[in-house]
Amino acid sequence: MIWGQQHVIDSLQKRLSEASDEEQAFLLNQLSFENILVGNLEDAQSFALKAKEKAIATQNLNEEGIAYKHTGIILNYSNKTSEAKTDYKKAIELFSQTENFDQLIKVYHNLSNLYLGQGNFSKVFEHLSIAESISKEHEIISVPLMGSLSNFYQLTGDFEKSLHYALESLKYAELENDLEGVAYAYNSLGKIYLHNNEIEKAKESYIKSSEIYRELERNLQVAILYNNLGTIYGKQGEFEKALEYCYQSLELKKELHYNEGILFSYLAIGDLYLSMDKEKEAFKYYTDGIELAKEAGVDHLLSHFQNKAGVLLFYQKEYENAQQNLVESNKIAKANSSLEILSNNYHYLSKIDSVRGDFKGALTYFQKYTDVKDSLYDKAKLQQMEEMQIRFETV
Repeated sequence: MIWGQQHVIDSLQKRLSEASDEEQAFLLNQLSFENILVGNLEDAQSFALKAKEKAIATQNLNEEGIAYKHTGIILNYSNKTSEAKTDYKKAIELFSQTENFDQLIKVYHNLSNLYLGQGNFSKVFEHLSIAESISKEHEIISVPLMGSLSNFYQLTGDFEKSLHYALESLKYAELENDLEGVAYAYNSLGKIYLHNNEIEKAKESYIKSSEIYRELERNLQVAILYNNLGTIYGKQGEFEKALEYCYQSLELKKELHYNEGILFSYLAIGDLYLSMDKEKEAFKYYTDGIELAKEAGVDHLLSHFQNKAGVLLFYQKEYENAQQNLVESNKIAKANSSLEILSNNYHYLSKIDSVRGDFKGALTYFQKYTDVKDSLYDKAKLQQMEEMQIRFETV
């Protein structure tokens, strides 16, 4: 752990040893939060559970709610999403009783991030809408919420709205001297500029964000940004520089035992090697990703790795192994309604049958591919209609 962060934790523990019963729940929650920030989830969980006990003993509903919020975050990081939802819902009940609207916004925001990790965009939209409604009704400015709204609209393809929320987020974060918010906003802007092919603006935004997060000693965020910078250098064809950033990102995530983040790094590194025509190295990271995703139970990323491996095997003319990976990927993609992966899988399964001379099978898969492509188009149109009808009032 970085010395500065350890100093904060040591200071809180000293205060805890001298605190009254009423103060202990607050300090235990602070210790839980600080350990979450540095990725020490075991200690974070221990402090949160102790905070919950103290809060219940002293009938402090707000601190009890914060403890449930923290255990929800920890469980989500540990891929225990069902238990995380239960704890988040308990936090919502408690904050509703105390009318702690600031914390309610944070919990609904956290739930939206949980559903984002599962690829459930309708639930993401639902919970962001609730959080923003509370924010507007009670005139509470939430910089992280604006950042997530920017991220949501980016993922759903509305980059105009995404840019609007990112710039609003940056403006309010700078006004409040909220360094965390400023760093998050620059990260959001980096992703938007990257999509718009404004590469230098994207790089500048990511570098600014990573510098602030390094100053704040937020290793997880630094790791994510290094991965983003690796993506940018890869787009510019500077593959060695890209790999340097991605490997730094991977090492930080391993130190934090952040399996989902490690998987994203495997994807990025594998894709970089593929761009360098180093298929053997790319395939190793895709298969390592399959193994870790199975072990960690991260199914939504497992289907990505199986798709990547299947496509690569197709081009290597290993059709049987390619088909096996694509079929396995489809099982998960169907369960998760991951239409983009389904579409790609059906496309290559059709190609495999065609190469083998099974034109009936190829036609069947091609029809499924066409149907899913149509569903993707209909889904995009439906989302546009829903946004017109619902409209956002805009740790």
